[in-house]
Amino acid sequence: MFSLSSASAGEAIYVLSAAGTASLDSVIAESPVDGPPRLDPGPAISLQLSDGSLATYSDLVVLAGGHLLLGDGSGRGAVRFDPQGTQVDELFPSDAGKRFPSVVAKGYITPNNPDRFLVGDDTTGMVRIYDRIDDDYPFSYTTTENNRRPDIARAVALPENRIAAGMVWSELSLSGVDVISIESSDEDGVIIRSDDDADAPEAVIIDDLHPLRDLMADLDGRLLLTSDKSVFIVDAQGEVLWRVDMGDHPALNGEFASARWLNSGLVAIATRQPGLWNQPHINHRLHLLDPNAPDEAYLDSSDSFHAAPLRIAPADGQGGTGTRDFYADAFDVDALSPSDLSVEEQPFVTPAEIVHGEQAALSFALANERSSPVWIRRAGFHITDRPCGEIEHPSQLGHPWWSNANDRTVEPGGVWRVEEQPLESGDLHPGQWCGQLVLIDRNGTSHQPGTFVDFQILPDADSESPVTVEELSDFHRSDAGALTDAGEPTQATEIDEEGGCSCANTSPSSTLIGLLCMLMTLIVSRHRRIADRLRGRRDHCPASGPR
Repeated sequence: MFSLSSASAGEAIYVLSAAGTASLDSVIAESPVDGPPRLDPGPAISLQLSDGSLATYSDLVVLAGGHLLLGDGSGRGAVRFDPQGTQVDELFPSDAGKRFPSVVAKGYITPNNPDRFLVGDDTTGMVRIYDRIDDDYPFSYTTTENNRRPDIARAVALPENRIAAGMVWSELSLSGVDVISIESSDEDGVIIRSDDDADAPEAVIIDDLHPLRDLMADLDGRLLLTSDKSVFIVDAQGEVLWRVDMGDHPALNGEFASARWLNSGLVAIATRQPGLWNQPHINHRLHLLDPNAPDEAYLDSSDSFHAAPLRIAPADGQGGTGTRDFYADAFDVDALSPSDLSVEEQPFVTPAEIVHGEQAALSFALANERSSPVWIRRAGFHITDRPCGEIEHPSQLGHPWWSNANDRTVEPGGVWRVEEQPLESGDLHPGQWCGQLVLIDRNGTSHQPGTFVDFQILPDADSESPVTVEELSDFHRSDAGALTDAGEPTQATEIDEEGGCSCANTSPSSTLIGLLCMLMTLIVSRHRRIADRLRGRRDHCPASGPR
């Protein structure tokens, strides 16, 4: 099988077309010693789904190990292919029917096996993290303009657990980019908009950014932004450092579709002819530009493609995250297990006796005294309604009372400290409880640092003790005749020494007296419960877990 990496000393670039059902085009950016850089044709890669069907695709990245990750517009969410184009797996089978126009790797287990993905979800207008191990979305982000949710042009994963989300509000003729922290909403981010009429007075305004087509980042925090008529490089504060407009060179015609930094520092830009998505056109091409050229940035153009290009991606992947040379907690980081953390402060709940419905707090501190980072997929404080002395294995603990779904890295010498995390007791019944801190590692294995935690939920003094009601058997009108045979007669009612009622056999005419007996029993029982509560006796609900 032909390998692009062995075909040339140049950089190979994959091209995903808008037709995109059967193959990827490729172009090789050559940088010869004795001449200017140029773009040469490369071999096409046939995409083969395991069931033999065809599909449309909306995004393309190359993973750290060389596999292809394609956002799928045909309802699969995303599909992974090997370098020869054979399907490996579908990465979002539980979300069949959703269209992800943007998908990048957020974290890896092995070079070709991401465990988390940053996706753009057009069905909700959200940028979300999908965790394949948990089959869950631990993080979602969206922002509205004039109460309208956006379409997601593209989202990329950034260092320090940040993301950049590119969004388009077509009805408002507005586009924007939000750079935010996943871990803390208090951290200062960058907001970019194409118009100062947006609901974001603090935004940096970049004219001609709408409609936004594509987005890429680098480790310096710079963004490479593509609209239909312009391509920009902006710094971490949103200031425009470099700009190319459609028409700046005679070869640049149609509209821009996608742009990527190459390892050489050059920029590859795809153009297309609107409306001619599935047929050849001279404007369906790739162009090579030098962002450091003081006068003339244009270098070369490729041959035209058989269909309009939609996305381009360097074949070496550059990390597969959408940020050049960023691997997102990847396999090459020797991350230790959460069990390697030392307990600096044992987990505890305050107060240890919690009045039902009132708030408690969880605290703990875990230190990394090793020379490598510790990566935690998620954390939780799991509880069960039993004393800790009866727990033989952590698997007996139930659902988490508190959870932190965002991944976290504890660097060497670092401490993860949680102080007085609020816990609501309203969903727990009175009684004795036991809790345990649980950490989940990269592979989904659980670890339990620290000791079990005993705590008690006390009844609320103002609440009624629950009354157990026994369900009566069904009564059907057709059975009424069976009630005429009363059996043995009952006798008169007596009051027992404890203040309750007892009933002896007597005649059917004493039925009224029997009913009075039942009424007196209920009154006395009610009187007993009130008296017991005043004497400080506690009534307990039937044991059950959190609801």
